[in-house]
Amino acid sequence: MKRGLIVFILFLAGCSEHSSIAPSQSLFSSNNSHGAAVSKGTPLQFPRDHGEHYAHQLEWWYLTFVLEDENETPYAAQFTLFRFLGNDSNSSWSSGQLYMAHGALHSRHHHAFSERFARGKVGNAGVTTAPFSAFLDDWAWQSQSAELFPSTLTMTLHRSASLVLNMESTGPLVLHGDDGYSEKSADGNFRSYYYSQPFINVSGELTLNDKRVAVSGNGWFDHEWTSELANDNALGWDWFSLHLDNGDKVMAFRMHVDKQAPHITGTYITKQGNARTLPASAFTLLPETTTKLGDKQLPLHWRMTIPKEGIDVSLRPFKTDQLNRGRFSYYEGRIEISGSHTGAGFMELTGY
Repeated sequence: MKRGLIVFILFLAGCSEHSSIAPSQSLFSSNNSHGAAVSKGTPLQFPRDHGEHYAHQLEWWYLTFVLEDENETPYAAQFTLFRFLGNDSNSSWSSGQLYMAHGALHSRHHHAFSERFARGKVGNAGVTTAPFSAFLDDWAWQSQSAELFPSTLTMTLHRSASLVLNMESTGPLVLHGDDGYSEKSADGNFRSYYYSQPFINVSGELTLNDKRVAVSGNGWFDHEWTSELANDNALGWDWFSLHLDNGDKVMAFRMHVDKQAPHITGTYITKQGNARTLPASAFTLLPETTTKLGDKQLPLHWRMTIPKEGIDVSLRPFKTDQLNRGRFSYYEGRIEISGSHTGAGFMELTGY
């Protein structure tokens, strides 16, 4: 869900930080009362739905990467473009859309993060579909066709941190939930349209702390759009994407809604691309310990079990501090997988 960090309030209000074990304040609150509803039974269509859904309040295109150099030294990277339906009406110089982009690049000892903002219709931010492109200023994910891949991501975070990554897909798109209709709460009141491309082969070059490194590895793409999450009661989530060394993939999240138990669900994806939804009864996803970073108490160590697949794994960050410190702070970074299966992936913790 990327799985995403949807912080519509960045444009509308301030945000308090918290030190509890669970999110305690909405990240998605909006002064807007409009926005198209997410409806069950609405079929997703591609490549059309790779593009923007202007009538929905929140939308994001989310790329994460687990990478290694020729010595198997680990790196991680993130690119996210967010679109928000703002309060402003369409005018001759700006649409009612707002954009935010986040970029991050990690080694074990360095962390570069940057964020950018733009208005719609100005020309420096948005998503095109023929060919596909998602961009804000000179940060650009560019394909040569209406399909997402093959494509290239180019991003300069600052003078000593940048990347150029070439991406190719090796498997099918995955629709989460009920054919892309993803419920975020037990009562179904919180929901989104949600699909992923978890099969991305990546190669390219990173520059971090003025050092250029050739890398390769795995990528994961999430695309979601919703209006229902722009609500004071939507408090954030814990989200995971796993690349298992046997070729299988797992997406799982715990959505936190005020005065409700966490809503847990996921998707198990075989290396052949066959996907099945994981209801809460089919797996466990539990924090084991918490870690204090600044004034935040974060659940960084997790255990996941999926009995039907013989999975019992520990999920640990490849380094402790992977906070993205922007207009407000959230945790987004690489994790290592150990136990019955091995691999690497990403973890996102929002609302803490």
